Amino acid sequence: MNGTKYAYSALPSLLLRKRMSVAELYKRLESGGQHFDRKSVYRLASDAPLQTLNMPLVGAVCEELQVDLQHLISLAPPPPKMARMEAVMQDRLDELMGRNTESKLTLKERRELDRLVEEAERLSLDNARLLAGHGRKSKTAALPRPARSRRPA
Repeated sequence: MNGTKYAYSALPSLLLRKRMSVAELYKRLESGGQHFDRKSVYRLASDAPLQTLNMPLVGAVCEELQVDLQHLISLAPPPPKMARMEAVMQDRLDELMGRNTESKLTLKERRELDRLVEEAERLSLDNARLLAGHGRKSKTAALPRPARSRRPA
């Protein structure tokens, strides 16, 4: 089908901003007298395109989180998740970079720094590719598709 659009849920980012888990949201809905299938709530919290919308659930979630519908449901896919260096590795990289500035690295530490810098560069390139691909997909999805010409039989 030409021009097919999907709806996406912004619930994961809304919950993150509210510092709330899906399980907590479910409990709040239940305690407020709203009874929904747990799987439906978790489906709404997914990054995957929504196939169907349970409007009573959507309304209850909007009410519970105090957001409008357009803040919960979007026709644009969510931005890709960026890869990050583990906190321990990032801390070690910061430490070694600081010591490198002071020219106080041993040969072993210099090798470790080189390895961590390579890892950071790899993550940066991977993230750049991910963002570039996301930008291309969302731009091409927004473009109108050319109409197919019909050939006479």
